[in-house]
Order: sequence, then C-alpha cells, then structure tokens
Amino acid sequence: MLHVVKWATRNLRHDVLDEFLSHCHRVKVVRLVHDLGLEADFSWARGIQKHVDRLGAGKRWSNQTKNGRITLKP
Repeated sequence: MLHVVKWATRNLRHDVLDEFLSHCHRVKVVRLVHDLGLEADFSWARGIQKHVDRLGAGKRWSNQTKNGRITLKP
C-alpha cells in the first residue's frame, strides 16, 4: 500500500500541495506528508518544512528504527 501512495504522490505540484497544507491544521498529517516525501526523495518534500514548523512545537512524533517506525505519544 505504501508503494502505491509513494507512486501516486510522485508528481504532486509544489504550489498545489503548498496551498493544501496551508489549510491543514493537523501536525501529524503535515509531518506524515513531509516524512513520506523525504523518504522517497521527492523534490516537493523540501518545501513542506515551513508547514511543519508552523504547526509543530518541534517535537518528533515518530522515530525510525532498524525494525521500522515507532509512533510516540504526541
């Protein structure tokens, strides 16, 4: 399933994604989009950090370990 999400988000336009995320109020959603984009090395991922900074308090909500991703308490 994750492979399908990565494939479908590969061609997102930065301006459209920026507009969408500017209306988003959930930091977990913005961080998820940011992490997926960085992990897949998409060009639009670098511009999402401003939305993470806008919503987040700077604390990580997940951590990637050798065995996968662990979700921490918000």
